[in-house]
Amino acid sequence: MKLRPERAGPYVRALAAGLYALAPHGDYVPIAEALATLKALDPALSGDLLLPASVDPYEGMPALAWVQRARAEQRLSGGPAPDEASIARARLSDPELAVRLTRRAALWDFLKDASLLPSSRIAAEPRRLGRSVAVAVRFDRLAPQGWERIRVELVAESARERAHLQSGPVVFDDVGRATADDSLRHLLARHATAPLTALREQVADTLGVRVSRVSRSRVGPFWFPGVALPSGVPAALGRGLTLHLTAEVLALDVKRSAHRDPLTAAPTGEQLPPGFGVYRERRFAASADVIEPLARWAAERGAPVSPVPLVPIR
Repeated sequence: MKLRPERAGPYVRALAAGLYALAPHGDYVPIAEALATLKALDPALSGDLLLPASVDPYEGMPALAWVQRARAEQRLSGGPAPDEASIARARLSDPELAVRLTRRAALWDFLKDASLLPSSRIAAEPRRLGRSVAVAVRFDRLAPQGWERIRVELVAESARERAHLQSGPVVFDDVGRATADDSLRHLLARHATAPLTALREQVADTLGVRVSRVSRSRVGPFWFPGVALPSGVPAALGRGLTLHLTAEVLALDVKRSAHRDPLTAAPTGEQLPPGFGVYRERRFAASADVIEPLARWAAERGAPVSPVPLVPIR
């Protein structure tokens, strides 16, 4: 789904406003990277350099190809940027080229110090080192459903488990920093859409360690006029702006399972590992014209929510 050029700026600024309103925590992709990506895509900065603006017609999130153009420009931004002299010469002979050179200089200046969302990334963070080793692994990806982060907490207590963990999937340097092997990224990518119970079991079996927590959190979908709403969602919710933040957590520290997602039904017959609980929620930032019907629909679905106001940035 391609947006008209004049709609690209309002679209990315509305999505940024939703992120500001919801302030996602560390289980989600970094908000600073998400906002920097949206700023780069905004024609107010980049002009038509990154157009056409394309979004997923069902999820309403920026298409991977659009984001990748920003990342391609970032790779180029290490080279010499158009200078004032070349822009002035172009202004005399080709005003349109001068405008593009001006935009590219401004975009490159921003991108040189910006961190953008990657299409895929794996990272590891030690949580505990010693006789017992605990590591949090983060896998970020730009999925069709939205900007997604999977977090898996690995625990190795026995000598055998520590050897399994440190023999390849996670490498520790002399000062205790951890690096996740690329094979772990491939493992999580293959099972990214699996139910959390299956994802946990697959990681534990493959790595030979305990998995004490696994979560999947997503920025998206983003509903706005023109996006195809899922079946059963009132048409009134497509007349305004609604950004979703979804999270599901399967963990030993979830003492009471709960399902607070009005869009998806709770799984039936779900078998949880002993001692684990599962928590699912969906949060919303919505424009004023849909807050009331959104809250009413969620209550009717048995998952009451309190949408936060989404005020588009001009």
